[in-house]
Amino acid sequence: MRKILLSILILVSLASVGQNNRILLGLMGNSGSGGGGGSNVSVSGSPDIKQGIGAVVHNLTGVTAGTLLVVTVGSELGGDGGVDFSVTSSPTLTWTKRADATGAGGSCEIYTAVFSAGGSIDITVDALLNAFWQSSVCYKVVNQAASPIGNFVNTTTGVTAPNSSITTTNANSLIFVVSADYDATDVSGGITYRGSPTEDAKNRNSAHGTSVHYRYQATTATSYTVGWTAPTATDPTFNTCVLEIKGN
Repeated sequence: MRKILLSILILVSLASVGQNNRILLGLMGNSGSGGGGGSNVSVSGSPDIKQGIGAVVHNLTGVTAGTLLVVTVGSELGGDGGVDFSVTSSPTLTWTKRADATGAGGSCEIYTAVFSAGGSIDITVDALLNAFWQSSVCYKVVNQAASPIGNFVNTTTGVTAPNSSITTTNANSLIFVVSADYDATDVSGGITYRGSPTEDAKNRNSAHGTSVHYRYQATTATSYTVGWTAPTATDPTFNTCVLEIKGN
């Protein structure tokens, strides 16, 4: 009888330990790479925001090795039908233009590069027509896919308010958007967005233009409408670049 009672007590104790472990794991979440999948793709820290005439420099420190750097830049219209940009860095990285809307409206582009070594880096964004104002944002993206570049959309026709659609290719993505307006639309009173993005910067130079940088977390692979409904430009002068970054 004592052996039977002892066996029952041991079984009850083991069951209790297992239940407590399951509760702890549930509160902590699944931090491993198996079972429930990895972490969501995300922006690490606060984006670095700059604006000015001609070239601006983003100074980043403490960047994690393997981080994907994403630069969004917007400007006014140039005399050539759109301001072109260049992105360079020290140390040198391979920067690739992923989206470019430089039609009859504000000019905007999106660039990416992988910072394999990590650490500190200076990133120069230059409006090649140096007399023109620009606004740029540098993001540090982590938990991206091995091949992170998804779909992109360039809206270059010029509209009174940004309105673009993108179909994502991954169930865990970030959608980066930059909308630029050479009419210098006043956005200081707030923006009525399509959907619920994170607004990172809304910069305006009354003599030059407006540039707004924002992003969406896309949890499913489907079609998303990005942009806003208010305020609107007096002329159809907004252009928009949209880029999907896929998660792991």
